Amino acid sequence: MFGDRLNQVDFRVTKIIKVGTGRLEANVDFYNLGNSDAILTQQNAYSLTGWTRPTLVIQPRFVKFTVRYDF
Repeated sequence: MFGDRLNQVDFRVTKIIKVGTGRLEANVDFYNLGNSDAILTQQNAYSLTGWTRPTLVIQPRFVKFTVRYDF
């Protein structure tokens, strides 16, 4: 028995700005844009807590900001 297919879409936007002799790189990362709730692992044994109970689901949608300076 198999669960649903895992579909996750990630997206990154980058802006490069020249600063003197170096460059500044600003990133914005968007993870799990579709806000999928796919099950990664589930309980496959019969027990009191339930059969095929999800034990781990995909991480919810979130945003990460980063800045890097190269010289």
